[in-house]
Amino acid sequence: MPSLREFAGQELRWTRQHFFQSAYELRAGDEVLTTVRRVGTFKTYDVAVAEGQQWTFRRAGSFWKSWTAIYSGEVQEVNEQTQPVATYTRVRGGGRLTFSDGRSYNWTAVSRWRSIWAWTGPDGVPLLTMRTSKRLTIAPEAINLPELPLLVHLAFHLMRIAEEQAAAASAAAASAGASL
Repeated sequence: MPSLREFAGQELRWTRQHFFQSAYELRAGDEVLTTVRRVGTFKTYDVAVAEGQQWTFRRAGSFWKSWTAIYSGEVQEVNEQTQPVATYTRVRGGGRLTFSDGRSYNWTAVSRWRSIWAWTGPDGVPLLTMRTSKRLTIAPEAINLPELPLLVHLAFHLMRIAEEQAAAASAAAASAGASL
């Protein structure tokens, strides 16, 4: 697969591989750049692969206070010895990704209606943007970031969680309305 860095400035699109599978590809036209798949039924986690690297994204916490631990490789079971390479924590208006060495990035809405989100560095400069329509654009400022593939995958992971939460809230509201 080609490097994500080669496609900076272009609009890329996340697509579902097959209707009955929970696997997605990031594409530049017909070219597949990276993949992510959901594993498990009840305790699910995502496994992402890009540029010879692999990560596991495991979500924990409650609706109001949730976080995602990111592990190197595919981690099927987490125990006391399993240390994440980074942790994403929700904060008001977005979230923060913090690596074990202290580096951090912010996830923030950049459009009024929260349809466009961005990873920003400590200086506030957008490094990549992700639209709710699963379209992603890598900024030229992100080309040299070693963690770029991880940021790309985590952006997709976070947008998918937001979609799932919105669908659950909509279903709950519809159910409550039907019972009145």
